[in-house]
Amino acid sequence: MDPFDRHPEFGDIKKRAENILTLEAVRGILYKKIEEVESTPDKTWGFTRTDIVKILNEVLEKAELECHH
Repeated sequence: MDPFDRHPEFGDIKKRAENILTLEAVRGILYKKIEEVESTPDKTWGFTRTDIVKILNEVLEKAELECHH
């Protein structure tokens, strides 16, 4: 298995020639996620690795959805 292949859990993505993700769209996605994280109460021991991976996966998912619209 190629380590650069998409994880099977995420399924296939239909590719189209017009799938363009702008820097502005990426910024919007990241700023929104940053606001969500900043609005959560501080955790005694900080964010766990699981929390960070979950947040990054959410950002990736939103970027992919934006690219397909």
